[in-house]
Amino acid sequence: MNDQKRIRRIIAVVVAGAAISTTAQAQGLGGALSGAQAQTQQRVQQQVQAQVQQRVQGQVQNQIQSQVQAQVQAQVQQRVQAQIAGNVTARVNNQIEATARQAARLAARAQATGKAASSAALSTAANTNVDANASANVNGNARIGQNQIAASNNTEARVGVSAAAIQITHGDVAVYDSIFGQFNPLRTAAVIKTNAQGHAHTAAGTASHIAAAGQTSADAASSNATAVGGNLLTSGEAAIAGQASASAQTQSHTSGEFGIAGILDANVDLSAMIAVAARQRRAEISQMRDQAIASANAELMAHADAMETQLAAFASAQQQAVAQARGTAKAAAQSAASTNAAVNANANGSATVR
Repeated sequence: MNDQKRIRRIIAVVVAGAAISTTAQAQGLGGALSGAQAQTQQRVQQQVQAQVQQRVQGQVQNQIQSQVQAQVQAQVQQRVQAQIAGNVTARVNNQIEATARQAARLAARAQATGKAASSAALSTAANTNVDANASANVNGNARIGQNQIAASNNTEARVGVSAAAIQITHGDVAVYDSIFGQFNPLRTAAVIKTNAQGHAHTAAGTASHIAAAGQTSADAASSNATAVGGNLLTSGEAAIAGQASASAQTQSHTSGEFGIAGILDANVDLSAMIAVAARQRRAEISQMRDQAIASANAELMAHADAMETQLAAFASAQQQAVAQARGTAKAAAQSAASTNAAVNANANGSATVR
């Protein structure tokens, strides 16, 4: 009985030990599995975090690079555009100034020529009256000689007025078109000629006709006075013919090189016509700006600004050109007056001797 109990106890102890051992082993395996799972999770989390960080960093770097590149490109483009715009503006301004100077020179030349022609005509008339009064106490032969001299002087004056007409080239008309547009004064003031040289021949023919008439009148008065006056008249005719020939050659050369569009007579007040055209052009510019503002048209506004710039440049250049032309005309008038006085003195001396 005791042996059986002992065996049972031993078996119970063995079974209990086995159970304890199994439980311990099971717990050990569970702990090992839990540790492996934890390590795996950490590794996975680390890999995911690393990938996410790389992606985020890559995106941030790409964005920063894109922004920097965009800023650099914008700055470079602005600089290039500013340089190009500056160069274009400078060229346009130079062209505007050149065009304005050309137009202003023509206007100043027309004004100075008109004044010079008027002064020459008045001077000739005054000299003729002086000669007539001075010859009142001289014999008839001397008076006839003086009349021929006066006729010769009058002929030269008429040729001078005729030659004072200004040639208008197609280039001049185009320049004024760019400044005044549809209000171009040259298109109304210029007399179109198919042959500019014919104008010079007409002036020379008129002068010769007047000289011949004066000579015929003098010959009928006295043969002695005719001899004296004829010599003076021949000298005057030679000078007239030389001036007319030079004028014809100059006009012919100009016509072939530049293309003559018309003849602006010295009696035409081009300055007044330019002033009217400028007022009309400014009114047109004002209307254009109103339209640009109403329609929000930047291009139209820029065009109006360019037109205003051209008009302002012309006004400035005209003032300078007129001042220069006045100085030149004044010097020429003084020289002509001195020459005319010397000629009259010589003529009066010759008449007194006769």
